[in-house]
Amino acid sequence: MRAGEDPALKGLERVERVPVELDMDQRRQEGPHLFRDDSDIGRDRAVRAHPADPPGDRAGRERQPLGQQVGGHQCVLLEQREDAQVDSVVGHSATMPDSGKWAGEIARHAPMLHAMQCYADNTVGERVMKIALAALALSAGLAVGAQAQQGPGPAGGPGGPAPMAAPAASKTEIVTSIRKAIAGNYVVAGKRAALDAALLKGLKAGRYDAADPGEFTRRLNEDLYAVAQDKHLSLFFDPRMSAEIAGRGSQNDEIEDTPFFKAMMRQRNYGITEMKLLPGNVRYIRYDGFGWTGAESRAAIDAAMAFLREGDAAILDLRGNGGGSPEAVRRIASYFVPAGTPLVTFHLRSEAPTSSTSEAVPGGQLRLPLYVLTSNRAASAAEEFVSHVARLGFGTLVGETTAGAAYRNEHFAMPGGFVMSVSIGYPELPGGGNWEGKGVAPKIAVPADRALDRAQQDAAQKLAEKAQGPQRTELEWTAALHAARVTPAVPARALAAYAGRYGARTVALENGALTWQRDGGVKSVMVPLGGDLFAFEFDPATRVRFTGEGAVTGVVIERADGSGNPVPRG
Repeated sequence: MRAGEDPALKGLERVERVPVELDMDQRRQEGPHLFRDDSDIGRDRAVRAHPADPPGDRAGRERQPLGQQVGGHQCVLLEQREDAQVDSVVGHSATMPDSGKWAGEIARHAPMLHAMQCYADNTVGERVMKIALAALALSAGLAVGAQAQQGPGPAGGPGGPAPMAAPAASKTEIVTSIRKAIAGNYVVAGKRAALDAALLKGLKAGRYDAADPGEFTRRLNEDLYAVAQDKHLSLFFDPRMSAEIAGRGSQNDEIEDTPFFKAMMRQRNYGITEMKLLPGNVRYIRYDGFGWTGAESRAAIDAAMAFLREGDAAILDLRGNGGGSPEAVRRIASYFVPAGTPLVTFHLRSEAPTSSTSEAVPGGQLRLPLYVLTSNRAASAAEEFVSHVARLGFGTLVGETTAGAAYRNEHFAMPGGFVMSVSIGYPELPGGGNWEGKGVAPKIAVPADRALDRAQQDAAQKLAEKAQGPQRTELEWTAALHAARVTPAVPARALAAYAGRYGARTVALENGALTWQRDGGVKSVMVPLGGDLFAFEFDPATRVRFTGEGAVTGVVIERADGSGNPVPRG
């Protein structure tokens, strides 16, 4: 591990290399690729193919990084230039629990973690559980693939109990129990009869006779979705959770307040997993889940908002956010609207509706341009917040239409070790309606992996309109760099024509992209801006313009302050 690198990063990298991996999809069944749902969003698409950034410094960043603690999260603020190197950029809040100390707790609280959502299936808690289980399997030398049909509890071995055996039950018993749960609880009363008919038809046709629990749940969930188009209405196999729920009745989407849960949330910094200072004093926060533990979550959010307050623009990244608690939504939204603004009303079965309004927050409203990044995986509570952004107009949505999962759900124990998630309530926005089945459309539509660049482009363009002199030039160059990352420009010559030595610098063609490296410095990826002009991926204030008629004979290193440095080839 490199000097200065956050040890948590190495732990996470180790988990990502597990050869047999697990994942939870929207039907809550295990399958390949443990971290596939996070990796494509967490690291934005490179404009041109090139090797992954090295851990810690990535490329071409310099000066003295300023480290500061913000809500328990290590945040590094830095400036970027051509040559020098730093050893650490951003520390991540996720850390690996010690297997010997935590194995029993993970097993004991697995049902709670499975239920850790307010409306959504894909939550921070579920990701934390996957990370913790993979760490346990690695440290104990276990085959993590062995959990594929056993739910979230750790396999038998040092520090963990043996997998719980599912009690025997016929498919008729299971389906009959599901029909009862839906008939008595499903939020859309008008669809209950159609759902019941679909289940009865599948049962009589032998469609659910599959011996494998995964195949059985897949077929049954397909039939439910065909009728309801409800991503929360689903069956999954988890004997341990089923037994836990059976011992105390149904389990709703509220999280029990336990030391274990609070510790897990603390290790994920309450969903705030990354904070960065981007060029132009644009403040970035990646928020992976609206986790809520009360005072601790409130303090983490308040600290993150204090970080944003000092920016000239802000970006809130919800592309990997599967939902969480309405209380966390309320707290963040309160920083962008006046106190007392109506937000949402929840309708839960026969209970009286409950309404949420914004509250007073430290320092009052944030008054800066806000960009919220979305994807088709942003769901539930994330969609509630996105709906507020769109409806109240306090930010710009950039990315993809969200998942369209609005309902609140509750878990019911089924025979045979199964658990049924049934939607039992729905949110209603002021003026009526919600996002169920349709999601929330962005104002600026781009693929999710280009959303960050597109937001930076727009922010820099707007900030440049109010700036003067070199600052305006630098912001304009920043906008141009990100525009070229969103829509790649075509250079005037083949990339190989630019490769060579230029004084103390080397331009090389590696994996389809040009890199720039000063002797003794780090490599910087070069982004084509069109013609013979290139920018540095992490230094928009410096450009390189190749010169020469026919063959390339030199370069001019251009800077936003108007200075330039011609360097001959060779």
